[in-house]
Amino acid sequence: MEQILEAIADNVSNLMMAASKAGGGVVFGNMVPAAQLIKNTVDGICTAATESPALLSVPEIKSRMAEEAAELRGATQSLLTCTSKARDCTGSAQQEAQQGAITAAKTVLQRVVNLVLTEDYYNILQFVEVAKCSAEASKKLSTANTLQHLVPHVSACNDQHIELIKAMASRKALTQSSSYQATFDECIEDLKVAEPKHIECVHAAINNPSTDSTAAAENALQGVITVIDRVIYLVKDIAASNQNFIEGAMADRPITTVREDDLEKKVSEFVTSLGSVVPAIRSHDHTAAAKEVVLHANQVAAALRAVADECTDPTRKALIEASLPQIQQKTAKVLAAMKNVVEHPNDPAAAKELEDVLQNLKQTLRAVTAFATGSLTDIAAVTGVSALEVMQDLKKSIEITDGASAQRAQGILATGLEAHIAAARALLETTTDPVHRAQIEEAIHKLENIKPKLLVAAQYAIDHPNDMEARPVLDNLINQARQAIMVISGPSKVADAHFNGRAIEELDEIIASLQRDDKNTERDCVAHAKKYAAALQAQIAVANEALANVTDPRRRELIQSAIVEEQATLGKILELTKVCLADPRNTAKLVQLQEMVATAKQSSNKLVTLLKPTAEETAASREKEKNRLRETQEREQAAAQHAAQQAALQVHHTTAAHTGERVSTPIIVEGPKQPQIFAAALKLDGDIPAAPNNSSSESGTPQGKLLTSSHGIAQVMAKLSALSVSGDIQGMITASKQISTMVADVITQANKIADTCNDPRVKADCLTFSQACQNFGIQLKIMSAVKAASKENDPTAEDQLIAAATGLSNMVIKTVKACETAQLLASHPKGTTSKSKPATTSTNQRRS
Repeated sequence: MEQILEAIADNVSNLMMAASKAGGGVVFGNMVPAAQLIKNTVDGICTAATESPALLSVPEIKSRMAEEAAELRGATQSLLTCTSKARDCTGSAQQEAQQGAITAAKTVLQRVVNLVLTEDYYNILQFVEVAKCSAEASKKLSTANTLQHLVPHVSACNDQHIELIKAMASRKALTQSSSYQATFDECIEDLKVAEPKHIECVHAAINNPSTDSTAAAENALQGVITVIDRVIYLVKDIAASNQNFIEGAMADRPITTVREDDLEKKVSEFVTSLGSVVPAIRSHDHTAAAKEVVLHANQVAAALRAVADECTDPTRKALIEASLPQIQQKTAKVLAAMKNVVEHPNDPAAAKELEDVLQNLKQTLRAVTAFATGSLTDIAAVTGVSALEVMQDLKKSIEITDGASAQRAQGILATGLEAHIAAARALLETTTDPVHRAQIEEAIHKLENIKPKLLVAAQYAIDHPNDMEARPVLDNLINQARQAIMVISGPSKVADAHFNGRAIEELDEIIASLQRDDKNTERDCVAHAKKYAAALQAQIAVANEALANVTDPRRRELIQSAIVEEQATLGKILELTKVCLADPRNTAKLVQLQEMVATAKQSSNKLVTLLKPTAEETAASREKEKNRLRETQEREQAAAQHAAQQAALQVHHTTAAHTGERVSTPIIVEGPKQPQIFAAALKLDGDIPAAPNNSSSESGTPQGKLLTSSHGIAQVMAKLSALSVSGDIQGMITASKQISTMVADVITQANKIADTCNDPRVKADCLTFSQACQNFGIQLKIMSAVKAASKENDPTAEDQLIAAATGLSNMVIKTVKACETAQLLASHPKGTTSKSKPATTSTNQRRS
């Protein structure tokens, strides 16, 4: 993968350098063989991608791969045609052909990355499917209770594991990372040990059934799943590192582990059981319902701990672990509310409290699923929409003067906004695009300012239900919070969370209520239908807002059509619900309603997909936002400069008054603005220890070489920044190649240091961060070539180059820090102490 991308980037870079040197057609014409080589390579990639049976069996990718391949082939043909024309022509025709070649080269780079990474992503999905089939075979083997049943399961299990081992060997051959290759080898060997042990333990449990033998068999099964999940995590890392190249290159299909799937299943079962709590109380079966709630809560907690234990992402792990006590506390509230309803069956306040705490627990469970399986954008969207739903509940309760419900909603909202802000901060940490970072940071700051005002305004409105002027104030704050949440998560994700959260739950509750067919069916159906309509209208409102930024007339028309379709589907669902209530025995109408529910889910997914902006709209939106941020920054700088001038003038006047000198206005000259690549280089240079002198004994050690190369990267990145501003194509490409060489040395030295470390977590950090350096190094080379091939002041190419430089800077810093820790552990292993004095701290070390 890396070799293909780097080879094409190198060829295009060479062509760009030739184009920048070309005074006549001869030099540029010599690049025709390079263009032919690029075309031949790309033709091979396109053929492999469009003829792969495994990929073409996935409907959603077939058309996409064909479109990408056609665009790519067209761009390479255009590149060859233009380079040939530039060789053969002179004058203005030659210049026009050279410019055409440059434009085609840029398109080739962008399209080939999309094609190669999309193909690889779907290959990874196929790999994960093989891994999960292997895990499922092991689970089925554990269910065998006789030797006769065990034999076919053993055969099937062995077949599946052989397929997985073959897939791991094939995947290993595709990666250039030594750390990934080593992990694949370890997983292959571990699986060869774990599965026979599992079979042996199940065999023993059948022959000599006991608590101990059953526990041993279960532990052996978990050992197999641990190995399988480890290899799934590995390919997730590969997919995530591939995504760094160009945002949006991947299809929106998440990769989940076996234990994450198990958690999702357990959460779904828990949510379903919560829906049966109220009917169980009505039928006086509350004891069994309470036991069911406790059972599901314990199962979710156990599954959550298992996911947290194997999670390697510290941010995600912290979110998962923080949700455990929340689930326990909210489950306790549900049980207390159930008891209250049982003791006061005719108290509407008790019934409303139970409804509120059940809904709040469901929201937490939805968030938990996102924490474990979704992206950080998904997590931000789910927590944000949960907060929005609570705001609407709060607003409604205040309008109907239900003080108790409003008070509960206000308490839930405080923790809900905190959860969303925490998720937004986690998203900010991983966002490298400077414009997107600025947007998220601004929205977080806005939310943090709004939160206390919102809670105070809500409390005032609750305490003064007859003060009609308090409500518009609260409404305004809710709208401001909503706008900030939309900025953080994006319309598509928010719309998706609206529907796949409460809307789907309410649809399922409508069906469940009709199937129960008791005296409360009509009341329940009407209540759930109203909530479904409100959730759907919230999604439609998001879609209507998003239309303002849609510039493509065809997509605008499709979104409007999808909105109309959703509204029509809502009307049909409400009508069919009425028919089913009027004639509960009409099973044909119930089937129609179930089919319409399935249609509603398809319509929602269609709308969510359409709300995703096109590349052109994203670029235009980013440029607009970039200009807005620049204008804001300029206003702030002008205000600061004015304040500095006034302060300097005041000092000047005061001094003159004492000395009797003639007063003149001092001139304050604003310093030059440095490009953001320079900022990334400065951060890198400032956040790592100083490199040793060449004469020092440390200079020849892996740590010394690592620091030397790291500072070298910072220096060349600063140079690249200046070259980018000046438009020096040759200089940019040469600098990016120099950085690539130094990144390779960082990886080499990090691997050597990792080999001396016995702590598996620190060793993994050294290898993982250095591998990420390689990904960003290749990305920087590609984006330098794209920037060189771009027209002057292309904001998209510039931002992509800045994002690559920032990502590389961050990863080099993390690599150096991980290697420092590894060195310390190697020199002071556990159980030993050092009597030597601490080393003298350098200026850079003190600063970091």
